[in-house]
Amino acid sequence: MYKPWIKNTVGNFFENWVGLFYGNVPYNFTTTHISIHHRLDAGRGDTLYNWDMPRCCVPSLMLYLVRGLAHCTGFGGLLQFYSSPRKRDNTVCFNKLAWGCFVYWVLAPAVCVSTMGWEFYFWIMLQPGMCMTFFLAIINQGFHGFISFDDKKEHVKCVTSTTLVSGLDDYFGEDDHMAHHHFVGVYYKDLPDHQRTQVQMWADEHASVFQGLDVFTFAVYVVLKAWPVMAKRYMDFSEKKLSQKEIEAMLELRAHRRDTEYSGIMPAVPWSGRAKTHVETYQDKALLSTLWPGFDGYARAMQTWVCEKMDEGMPPLSTHEKLGFDRCAQVVSQVSDE
Repeated sequence: MYKPWIKNTVGNFFENWVGLFYGNVPYNFTTTHISIHHRLDAGRGDTLYNWDMPRCCVPSLMLYLVRGLAHCTGFGGLLQFYSSPRKRDNTVCFNKLAWGCFVYWVLAPAVCVSTMGWEFYFWIMLQPGMCMTFFLAIINQGFHGFISFDDKKEHVKCVTSTTLVSGLDDYFGEDDHMAHHHFVGVYYKDLPDHQRTQVQMWADEHASVFQGLDVFTFAVYVVLKAWPVMAKRYMDFSEKKLSQKEIEAMLELRAHRRDTEYSGIMPAVPWSGRAKTHVETYQDKALLSTLWPGFDGYARAMQTWVCEKMDEGMPPLSTHEKLGFDRCAQVVSQVSDE
């Protein structure tokens, strides 16, 4: 399927053909994910950029879904490629994605409707696209849910990209999103050895490393502010261990922190270089919170309860040693006795 003559003739078979029935616009992944998301490292201008709003807020997620829809339709990528000063972006990438949009939004609907009817087109092609929009939007809140900066106000990469260890839904190393972004040459079977080489950096930066979770469940925890649940699964490699409350406070601050102010559905790419600024505060108040002052407390208690019930179905907590990280303290020691 990946032979050059096949790839150069019909493109990636799964992305461009099978993907039509799973809500994927042909060439959207090949162009947008590689040439925008990875080149910008999920930063401003990425079609799935989420650092201009708190990741731990349900109303913000609803707003973010609009950006996710622009990404999944392919039109977000077209806009960014068209406005790019890079020749490859507004020629090769733009042309490929434009053809993919034509196939998904014009050619495929015409064929489906004329041969199998509107119902087939809606349920087999359009509805999966809506599902893909929600799926990509929410898992990105998990993969890129936290922000931390170093002394030079650069992103701390092992914080902004999450690593999940020993989850139940990790077949090809997709849960190590830090390696996915910054160590792309590491084969998924070699990830355990690679991760052990990262322990010192994880310890120094209090990296976003958690155990026993899949990315969807983890993203739900982030959105619903389940800090106590996440803190128990946080893997602290530092010499001076953080307490349960310190971990909760750290996660909450990192999930609220923003890279820039919100400026619309598709922020422009900062071609001249990323502004090294961040926004620490955010007034997380919806209409119900204003009309009913006690609503926030009730909502957070309910959200935490839901996540605690979800966590009961996750793998039990294990020690660092059993997870393959020798000479590291036990994660269960982080759990309070209360």
